[in-house]
Amino acid sequence: MAPSIVPHNLDLQKARHRAEKSGWTEWARGERLSFKVSNRPDAVARDANGALVAIELERTVKTLKRYRQIMTAHLQQIKAEKWSRVEYVNPQESMVPRLGKIFRKIDYVLVSKQRVSVWDKHQAKFSFHHLARWPPSTQKNIKITRKYLLNRIIIP
Repeated sequence: MAPSIVPHNLDLQKARHRAEKSGWTEWARGERLSFKVSNRPDAVARDANGALVAIELERTVKTLKRYRQIMTAHLQQIKAEKWSRVEYVNPQESMVPRLGKIFRKIDYVLVSKQRVSVWDKHQAKFSFHHLARWPPSTQKNIKITRKYLLNRIIIP
C-alpha cells in the first residue's frame, strides 16, 4: 500500500465507524462491489432509513472537469438504482464549502459525448459533510435543493 493512501484509509475507517454508530449497515468498500462502474465510490452503505448510499471520502479537491466526469458516473448509477445518492465526506472542514461550490458550478454532464443539463433534482443527489459531523443525525426526510446548497452547504 502506498504511504499516501494510509490517511485516506484511516479516514474511511473513521467514517465507517461513525456510520455504524448511527445505524448504517451493509458497509462495503467500493473496490469490492460485485458490478462494474466507471467511477467506483470509496464505499457504499445502507443509511438508517434503508437507502443505499455511495460514500466518497475526499481529502483533496479535484478539477471541475474531473468532478463533471464523477457526477456523470454517479448519476448513471443512481438512474440504474445502484444507489440513491452520494455523500461526500471530508476530514478538513474548510474543504467542505469549496467542494460544494465546485459541484454547484456543474451545469451539464457528458453522456455519450452529448451535453445533458444538470438540474436541481440532480444536484440534490449530492451532499457534502465534515467527517466530524457525518452522518447527519437528522438524515430522515432531508430534501436538499440547489437553493438550500447555495444558502447553507450542509455545515451545521
